[in-house]
Amino acid sequence: MAESGSAVRALGDAPLKLIIILGILSATGPLSTDMYLSSLPYIAEEFNVDVSPSQLTLSVFLLGFAIGQLFVGPIADRVGRRPTLIIGFLVYALASIACYVAPTIEALIGLRFTQALGASVGAAITRAIVRDLFRPEQGARVFSNMATIMAVVPAAAPILGGFLNHAFGWRANFAVMTLFGVAASLVVIVSLKESLRTPDPLATRPLRILINFKEMLRHPQFLGCTLAGASAFCGLFAFISGSSFVLQGVFGVPDTKFGFYFAAPVTGYIIGTQMAARLVGRHGHATIMAAGACVVATAGLLAAALALAQIPHVAAAVAPVALFTVGVGLVLPQAMAGALGPFPDRAGTASSLFGFLQMSLGALVGAAVGFFDDGTQTPMGVIIGMTGLASLSAYWFLARPAFRKSVEIE
Repeated sequence: MAESGSAVRALGDAPLKLIIILGILSATGPLSTDMYLSSLPYIAEEFNVDVSPSQLTLSVFLLGFAIGQLFVGPIADRVGRRPTLIIGFLVYALASIACYVAPTIEALIGLRFTQALGASVGAAITRAIVRDLFRPEQGARVFSNMATIMAVVPAAAPILGGFLNHAFGWRANFAVMTLFGVAASLVVIVSLKESLRTPDPLATRPLRILINFKEMLRHPQFLGCTLAGASAFCGLFAFISGSSFVLQGVFGVPDTKFGFYFAAPVTGYIIGTQMAARLVGRHGHATIMAAGACVVATAGLLAAALALAQIPHVAAAVAPVALFTVGVGLVLPQAMAGALGPFPDRAGTASSLFGFLQMSLGALVGAAVGFFDDGTQTPMGVIIGMTGLASLSAYWFLARPAFRKSVEIE
């Protein structure tokens, strides 16, 4: 489907207000995972369970976040972006307050899944809005700027969560998430215009969804970009999932200081996204993505080597991940733009499948970090190394040939 000039904005027309709103809304997932990381050991202690069930509240959230995106994308293609966002954030707020009063670990795990279904609109629909308004090269820069804004949340959330946990207990984190959900709904109602120009009344039909998903999975550019981006994200999530137990359990970092150590990888991510935003217009998103894939592979191998050596210093666990996240900041926005680029008329559906694959793989990696936990930093570091190599492989063998073919066709 051709993209008309009236339907797609020039990059210079992107209002800062729009980028800020989309960046904040897309941060719902990181807020919901990173804020309570330092509370995971305390949740396990309160419910008298070991590490694995407590960590499952994180992995189950990612699973729900992934499954939710499969549905909200097609729904948004049918009814529009705004109503899907509003309803999703209201579901998120209601589930968050239910998590606040959860009486058992089983109830908390189930409610986290429901909370994630609502939160999934923040990721899937904001990506679709960017594809509605911008061409792929322009969208890559918008995604990079959004990612910088979004990164402020995971930078601040663990610090805030650590102090909330210390002062009021782990449940206070879910009170803040409730307020965020309500505020996000109001922001969409007041400040966000509908970006979908032509709703598809057939978008939610199961057969149509399956046909679209099949076509997208067979598209080399979509598959390569999605796997490269998802693998890089998985490395980041391996750190997110294991950081509280490694930093606090292995290195003895107190919960009030945990967020400051966590800020180092977040800073790396911000550096990566800003580098991408500045360079993508000159070099193109394929080149930036290639550079990022090389960075995550190199940093991942360094993280694995230091973890296997079991160097008894917290910097050995944090520093290579900070470098790894520079690469994630380079790869992920380009992967989003590259994956959605071939499907301007089905941006919601393409975004939902991209998000599902990214988050479901992240959930598996997060569960693996918990499953292989041996009381040292080794499992987390080795898994980060594996994801870095996977990202580079997906770029080199799938995305790179697809980008070259696309240039030849043009």
